[in-house]
Amino acid sequence: MALKLPKVLDRNGDLIDINDSSVKRGFNPNLKCPDPFCQSPVTAKKGSIRDHHFAHSPENGCTGYESMLHILAKEVLKELEKFELPDYKLYFNELIPYFKDEINSYEKKLGFQVPDKVYYSYEFSHCLTNWDKAAIQVFPGCTLDLSDIDLFVEKSIKDMTPDLRLQLKNTDRNLHIEIYVTHKVENKKKERLTERNLCFLEIDLSNYFKSSEDYSIEYVKSILVNKRYLHNWLHFPNLEKFLKRNRQSILNEMLSRVKVFYDDYVEFKNEELIPEIRNFERDPNYAIRLIMDLKKDRSKKYKCLEIPEFYYLYIAIFQNSSEFSEEISNQNIERQIRKNDFVSRWGEDVYKKIYGKW
Repeated sequence: MALKLPKVLDRNGDLIDINDSSVKRGFNPNLKCPDPFCQSPVTAKKGSIRDHHFAHSPENGCTGYESMLHILAKEVLKELEKFELPDYKLYFNELIPYFKDEINSYEKKLGFQVPDKVYYSYEFSHCLTNWDKAAIQVFPGCTLDLSDIDLFVEKSIKDMTPDLRLQLKNTDRNLHIEIYVTHKVENKKKERLTERNLCFLEIDLSNYFKSSEDYSIEYVKSILVNKRYLHNWLHFPNLEKFLKRNRQSILNEMLSRVKVFYDDYVEFKNEELIPEIRNFERDPNYAIRLIMDLKKDRSKKYKCLEIPEFYYLYIAIFQNSSEFSEEISNQNIERQIRKNDFVSRWGEDVYKKIYGKW
């Protein structure tokens, strides 16, 4: 259900609350919707059952409460002497497009490819601690002095209308702010931000305005000041210059993270499989089926690994087991390997090395 409108603009362009004593019940021609694209006159609904609120006269589908929040945020910033800008980091997945060729070359050298969706994969979750360290700090964050700042609400710049614009007086330096309440910034708009290299910040307030009572200067101020983790960069200007200036050091850090990720993954897979393999000594028939399944699985998911030691453990189990059945005799094992195109996949030398152990 949409939030009701508890504040509108008076004839001076200032916010006025529905419970202000000067607001009379019924149509108020001197009060208007705070949405700059609407500006319709409003009616004060001050009944005895529902919460008091304003409504458009006539109803036109506009709510106006997001514009009201933008004006509230402006009023809060006017009262503040400073505003904390967050730091700006780029994580591994975000950096890959800038170093794609170098990373691909290094992954081929390792015989390993970092998965695209590592954060959503349970299988790779053990590597995330090291993965997180791949974040590169582009901007350390700072305190913005608001004494020399002009504030604008929903003022269009070409084909975009940021919720707030902070402009350093007597300069063309701007910080644009989007306040996310119900609608996140669309991808097309983000692309335009990047193309124009605009300094854009998003403040995520989507979980903090659930009732009309929340729309007060005190409440908005408490969030903007005390919950700085809600401030996120949509676009940070001069990113390309930063990456160019620090390209080699960033690349070295990224490649070291790939290597650590690779080492962690190989260690994890071996620790996971070796105990399991040793248990299969009691059931060699099942073990041979697992070998074949594992080879097929590796062809799809684990191209990163060379023939690991756990294959040799399997072979040792077969060699030492006294419970061989005809189904897994040496001849049948050889036939199974050839059937699965082992030689073409792993090479004649590897085949001979394993076959020599039987």
